[in-house]
Amino acid sequence: MRLLTTLGLASLAIVLASCSSDEPTSPSGSYPAYVHTVNGSYMTYSNITVAIDTATKQTTNTPAADDSSVVVSSQTGEQVDPATSTKQPFYSTNSHVFVNNEPTDTVTLSQLGGKITQSFRLSYNIQSFALNIGRKNVVINDLANSTWTALKDTVLPFDFPGMPQYKVSGTLNFTGKSLGDETVTLNGQSIKTKKSQIDLNATLFLAAGPTQLPLPIKLVRTYWFAEKLGVVKMEQKAEVINLGIIGGFLGTPVQAVPGLIQTAKSWSTR
Repeated sequence: MRLLTTLGLASLAIVLASCSSDEPTSPSGSYPAYVHTVNGSYMTYSNITVAIDTATKQTTNTPAADDSSVVVSSQTGEQVDPATSTKQPFYSTNSHVFVNNEPTDTVTLSQLGGKITQSFRLSYNIQSFALNIGRKNVVINDLANSTWTALKDTVLPFDFPGMPQYKVSGTLNFTGKSLGDETVTLNGQSIKTKKSQIDLNATLFLAAGPTQLPLPIKLVRTYWFAEKLGVVKMEQKAEVINLGIIGGFLGTPVQAVPGLIQTAKSWSTR
């Protein structure tokens, strides 16, 4: 998947694959699998980057290079859901992501019961400064609930790149909600999907001594999930972020955050 490198979440690779005869069958009464666990299967994605003008907030769509995910290892079985203390079907898959045939990332996607979790590498870029926060597990859908906590975490203080006298810390409060059912057309097929929205709410703090400068960041992602295919479409809205007091420190009041539209283009099973 394309990287979002301007004040966005980077390297959000999504494992997409179609079903095959050796995919496990969910027990009666359980949720269907949205994680494809056949090693060697792959999905090709069509990508569009969305630029936004900081003054008018008008957006411009530009085609970007296709990318693909290839399943390299997987796991199926049962695990105890800590929320309910009951055993639930469990699926997990690791994939390598390629752009222009070059490997760019490794991504884990898992499903426990109706809860689908993805490993995100978080990197907020403020102007020319890359703030790498590390990998976080984000619940990108919960089939059992209309709303859920996608991620609640803190960012421990670390040095501002190139300026060790400043420290960066933060809080992450990602929330999810169901947007109901929707039929999409992919590769000439009408596919029923379940739609969800993740609000990527974060507050970063830039500190020098006892003084902390806050920077609230609000981004929105929408996902479309298809049974036995997984995530078949993802959109992140382009936004203009008000840098507030930190903007004065950096010499600019606002920053454009590009968006991304990713759609399943073709897939293969083995």
